[in-house]
Amino acid sequence: MNPPDLQPAFAAFLCIAIGGILLGGSATVLRLINLSRHHLERLAALQELEVLLAKALAIKQEKIAKMKKNNELRINRF
Repeated sequence: MNPPDLQPAFAAFLCIAIGGILLGGSATVLRLINLSRHHLERLAALQELEVLLAKALAIKQEKIAKMKKNNELRINRF
């Protein structure tokens, strides 16, 4: 009696294993792409907020400079 031929079963197992690895790898790559896109969107939002805050800071600094100038003028009058 001859032992059973295990080559087809081994080949099928390897094909399934390789398919699983490829599927897992592609899922990981898609997750990384999605995560990167999410972080890029957040970065863009933070950059927009940074521009708004820079404008607000510039306005406040102008007001402070005007107040200092007005105070100096008042002090110099007396």
